Amino acid sequence: MLQLLIDTSGPYTMAAVADEGKLLGECTVQGRPAARVHELIRLLLMAVKTPIEAIDLIAVTVGPGSWTGLNIGVTAAKVLAQVRKCPVVTVSALDALVAVHHWDRGQTWAICKAGRGKANYSLYARGPALPGLESGITEFGALRDRLLQDVDPMVLEYGQTFRPDLSRLPAVNYACRERLPVEGMILAARAAAPLHLEEVLALTPDYLQPALAEQDAQTV
Repeated sequence: MLQLLIDTSGPYTMAAVADEGKLLGECTVQGRPAARVHELIRLLLMAVKTPIEAIDLIAVTVGPGSWTGLNIGVTAAKVLAQVRKCPVVTVSALDALVAVHHWDRGQTWAICKAGRGKANYSLYARGPALPGLESGITEFGALRDRLLQDVDPMVLEYGQTFRPDLSRLPAVNYACRERLPVEGMILAARAAAPLHLEEVLALTPDYLQPALAEQDAQTV
């Protein structure tokens, strides 16, 4: 099964093609996804000698991440899925971040900025195993308190917003990445259920899902 993967959640725009979990090709550029994503996909498909008609599944990052970037990536995936008449798989950026990082000494926390002093987070069991145990948006101070109460946790940050604080905590193992690993996207996509027809048409980035939007509004 040929899979097209799209990530526009951060400062890098990425498109990749995989076949049954094996990466066939990847194109990544830094810059605004609005000006890059469609051209990037076209160049990628040419490079791997794969027409869009051969794509069986589209995987797209739906959040958390850049407000504008996520909209562009999800819209591109929906359009291509309708043209190709194929299903879509949604990928959490935090799932993709941890999927290739195994930590057996404690739990793994994946985090990224949410604005106004808040953090998006997902908590994973040792391994880590997908899906996560818990996810949400919280004040960074509250998250830091939870990390200090955890036993030998690993914290992976998408970006570097909280690096000055977390990298100094002796009880926390910390690492950060500016780009999502494409191998992590492939693994996270394989763990997700595909969306079809009306589900694809109704797809929105995670930050537009009612549960998260309402939760965020209550803390303003």
